[in-house]
Amino acid sequence: MAPFDMDIPERWGGEAFLILCPETDAHGVRALAEKLRTINQGNEYAHH
Repeated sequence: MAPFDMDIPERWGGEAFLILCPETDAHGVRALAEKLRTINQGNEYAHH
């Protein structure tokens, strides 16, 4: 699932992110969320 040109990733607070997907239906958003969760699962991030 590739992002569309109109999708807008933004940082939301300290550790949260928001992706606006105005042209994506609920099924597509769930698929994107699961893909991102899978990619980031097990990653360790340094806190500065």
